[in-house]
Order: sequence, then C-alpha cells, then structure tokens
Amino acid sequence: MSGVVLPKIFPFSFGEDPSHIDSFVTVQCAATVGDLPIDIEWLHDGLLVTRSNDYGISILHSGRRVSTLTIESIRDHHAGNYTCRAKNQAGTVEQSTQLIINGFFGDDPMNEGDSGSVQCNVPSGDLPIGIRWYFNGAVIEDLATTITNIGKRAKVLTIDSVAARHAGNYTCEASNLADVVHYSASLVVNVPPKIVPFSFGEETMNSGDSGSVQCNVLSGDFPLSIRWYFSGYLIDDHTVTITSIGKRLSVLNIDSVHGRHAGNYTCEAQNKAETVSYTTELLVNVPPKIAPFTFGDEPLNYGDSALIYCSITSGDFPIKIQWYLNEVAVDQLDPFYNINQADFGKKAKALSIDGVNERHVGNYTCPPPKIAPFVFGEDALNYGDSASVQCSVISGDMPIMIEWLFNNASISKASFSDSVNIADFGKRTKALAIDGVDERYAGNYTCRATNRASSTYHTAELIVNGL
Repeated sequence: MSGVVLPKIFPFSFGEDPSHIDSFVTVQCAATVGDLPIDIEWLHDGLLVTRSNDYGISILHSGRRVSTLTIESIRDHHAGNYTCRAKNQAGTVEQSTQLIINGFFGDDPMNEGDSGSVQCNVPSGDLPIGIRWYFNGAVIEDLATTITNIGKRAKVLTIDSVAARHAGNYTCEASNLADVVHYSASLVVNVPPKIVPFSFGEETMNSGDSGSVQCNVLSGDFPLSIRWYFSGYLIDDHTVTITSIGKRLSVLNIDSVHGRHAGNYTCEAQNKAETVSYTTELLVNVPPKIAPFTFGDEPLNYGDSALIYCSITSGDFPIKIQWYLNEVAVDQLDPFYNINQADFGKKAKALSIDGVNERHVGNYTCPPPKIAPFVFGEDALNYGDSASVQCSVISGDMPIMIEWLFNNASISKASFSDSVNIADFGKRTKALAIDGVDERYAGNYTCRATNRASSTYHTAELIVNGL
C-alpha cells in the first residue's frame, strides 16, 4: 500500500551454544521499523504457537512492537526453528533462529523397537575439530548404531531399533589443538516382558488329576505385574491357586481338575514398556455322570411293568452304557428274566420289564470304571534306566479288562514289545515294566480300562534324556 512502511525485524537468536535440557531460554522479536498497527506472531517449525499447543512456551507482548518468547524449562520437543512474523498493511516479514539442544534422547525412557537419535553440535572452537562418540566409556563399534557427519561441527548418532543392550551413557568428545571437551546423555530403555511358553502337557487330563503351569517372565523391566485369566476373565476361583515366587514367576495350580476347568488359561505380564500374554489350553476328559433314576417311591406289585432310564448328563465320548442287576450284567441273565434294553441316542439307555416278579428284586446299576492316576516320575529318565508304572482300577463293576497302549496303539504292536513286561495283580491292577529304556521307549503310555458300562483312560509320558 502506498505510503505505508513495511515492518523490519531486528535480528535475534538463542545464542551460539547449544542449550541443555531443563535450562531457561528467551528470545525477543522487535519490529523496530514499520507503520502501526503491526501484528506479531511466533511459529515453531512452521506451526503457529498458540495456547493450545505451546507445550511450555510462553509469549509476552511488550508494547506494540515487541514480542518475547520464553521457555522456562527446555525439553527435547522444543528443539527446532523459531520464526517471528510481523505484518502490517504493507506486507509481512519473517526472521528465524534455531534452538539446538545438545545431547539428549528424549524426556521419557524409550521402548524397545523405537528409533533414537542424538546430535552433538560444536558451535564454536577453531577448526579442525575431531568429534567422537563413546558408549559407557568405550568407542562405539555397534553395527546397529549409525554415526553421521553434518558439516565440520556436528555428528548425529542414530539407533534405528532400540534394544535393551543400547541403554547406558553416550558421550560426545570434541577436540582441537586447544582442548578436549565432553558432553554425556543417558539412554533409558523400557524392556517389555518376555514370557517363557508353558502348557498343561500334550495329553488331555482326566477328571481328578492335578494340573499346574508356571508363568516365567524371562526378561522385562520392573515394576512388573503378572495376572492370570481363564477364558478371558480374571481368575477368581477358590479351586485355583495362584502363587507368586519372586518377582518374575507365578504358578497356577488346580489340585483336582474337573470339566468346568477346561478352557484357555492366559498369563499376562505388564510393565511400563508393554503388556504381553501367553495362552495355553487345558483339556479335561470328563467321566460319565449318570442322572439319578428310580422305579418309583412305592413297591411294585407282581405283574406290574417297570421302566427306567440311565441318562448320561455329561462326559466325553465314546460312552458305553450297560445295565446290571445285583452286580451281574443284564446281558448275561437268563432270558426268562424278560428284561429289555434299548439305546436312546448316545447318552441314554432304557431298561424295561413287562411283568415284574421276585426274580427282578435287587439293585440296578450302570457304573463306569475309574483309573487311579499314575506317572513315570517327575524327572526324565536316562539311557539304560528302568521304568515301571501300574494301572489300578479303583472302582467299576467287574469284569474289567485292562489294556496298555503305546502312542494310542496296542503295545503289542510296538517294535520293543518283547522287552516290555506286563503283569496282572489281581483283577483290578496291571503293571508295566521296562528294564532299560532308550530312545525307542519315549512316548505316551495309556492304560485303558473297560467294563460293560464304559471305558476310561489314563496316560503318562515317558521322557528319555538325550533325545
């Protein structure tokens, strides 16, 4: 506009030397020339500084031609270019200066995987100037750390992916013929938790077995919290015991597993860096559960008909249902008893008598067998050690057939079957013994007990060291 004088800004700067974290800086923009009114504003790296984004920067206008920018306590995000813009009716002018912060990775600890960069600036001193970087007192020779020259007075140190091993003190050394000076900055790295994989074992557990897993947090910064979840919910079950051993180990134990315990168990480890988790599944063989049945509250009369159902309300397949009268299988009774049986689906079996008489008096049952748990021991066996287990059927109606399986096939089909000794001890126990184990014997040994009511299984793993 004709006759209006454009503003002119007096040069300003933050000084020749780099600033340090927590230090105070101020700079003044004065429009010494130019017609009023003059509007003065500040920009940081091209963005207008306002109250909503000042991040610790304050601006004070003194009169109509002066604006002062102040930072009470420098943080790493304050580094960059600061521009004063002055405008009136004649136009707009700008003046910029750079705020350099020496040797700092940031306000907060870095997380693993973050990128980190720090710049060593030597704004004064006679050339030539030698600049070297040190890590914990030793010259840096890490291939993951890049050092780049910026002119003759600056070197930038960059770590593309920070790891725990990068935490420590970084020192910039500047030297010329006059002197040697140093400046150091610390890099703090938050290391996320790392959980060692765990499981309840490869085999499905039987109801009544004890189950235990441990969540071992191999690495990660403190403070560290460890929590257990069942099917996505924080565990609050009096039958599940959780015990902390030290600060990095949590053990979950179930003294007697049942069908309701089957599901996914998750260990969650959390620190300031990250939250991580590991999940394993607990599988439970649920034994058959029979719904109560009765012939009625009143005694039956001679010639009455009778009908009852044996219904399995829960339990894993396959399920075999068999009726007994006074501990004798109904299938083996004389045909003159005239007792009929009929299957209803896979979980129910009916028993009917067209005309009751004295022969039918007694107890009617349909019980499955039950095996006592067994193991080869807590520790793996060494080559040549002997091994033995016994399968005891602690309940279930006779007759009971007990068989040994190796990796789900009859043990008679194993290549080493001739060297395995199997012996009966009464009608309810069958022992298995191996005189000297080697790699052929490693695997799962299953005892299967079958009576006319059902079949049940229990499995133990034989581990041989050196495989």
